[in-house]
Amino acid sequence: MVKKEKLLLFLTSFLLFIVMVSYIANDSEVHYTDYNNINENIEVSTSLEGIENVIITKVNREVNISGYGLMYFEDLLEVKNLNNNPISSILFGIPVNQSDDLDLFEATGINQNTLFAERSNLIMNEYEMIVIYFDSPLLPYQTRTIKFNHIYKNIISYGRLETQFMNISLIVFPLLPYKLEGEIYTLVWCPIEATDIRAEWGLELQEIHRVSYTYGFIKEEIGSDFITPFLENLGDKKVDRISYLDDTNTKTEMKEINREIYLSPWGIIRVKDEFSIENLGEIDFYVISLEIPKYASSVYVSDDLGEILGVN
Repeated sequence: MVKKEKLLLFLTSFLLFIVMVSYIANDSEVHYTDYNNINENIEVSTSLEGIENVIITKVNREVNISGYGLMYFEDLLEVKNLNNNPISSILFGIPVNQSDDLDLFEATGINQNTLFAERSNLIMNEYEMIVIYFDSPLLPYQTRTIKFNHIYKNIISYGRLETQFMNISLIVFPLLPYKLEGEIYTLVWCPIEATDIRAEWGLELQEIHRVSYTYGFIKEEIGSDFITPFLENLGDKKVDRISYLDDTNTKTEMKEINREIYLSPWGIIRVKDEFSIENLGEIDFYVISLEIPKYASSVYVSDDLGEILGVN
């Protein structure tokens, strides 16, 4: 009798153990997070529904042309949601043929807070879509301001006759699948060494090395108070061609950068930078600018042949 009771107690304990293990396993599955699925859900959340009810009420674009071959775009956009439901993201287009030349992009909010942005697999009108996510949903009939920075290489073409010249085919305003209205302008800053700046329809200001574009200048010619998605109603004003002369700067690429930092027990920091620079342009160049901390001292610059004099 005692043996039967012990056996029954053992079986009961064993069954309870199995039940507890099963419960823990099931509970773990409930709380398990699949981060791969999170990324998939982010892509799926980019919906085109209601896209026609999103408008851009302000466009301020600034373009800085580097003498060394890069182009920096900074787009300030004011987004208004006319849908009856919140939206969580907007789309920004780049030409598919420039996709490989996009070096960097980032999005920020009005308070310089970082916004998540990613390249998508969505192609619209031969433009690759970048998705920019708001830090909180944009509610119906509300407006939100964002800034989108993007940097490209290989947009500038170089040539030389008596003087080195640069040609640029510039898409004047941002490529967006939304209607643009209100204040719309672009400022293009050329290198300070640039001369004889020419544009087909932009306003050249030689003394400050700038070309400016304002939709108000061509509004009557276009016959509309707004710009249609992807700048379709601009016709040949969608792209402008800028050229200038510059015999100081040329296309240059850093092929390799190595940095070593040494810290001494006495609080001294010694930094050694090594650069491998390749000239991909049309002229020789003799000066390169590098920024160092304001209070740096004992600066020594050399190449394979020894110390380089004339550093200031």
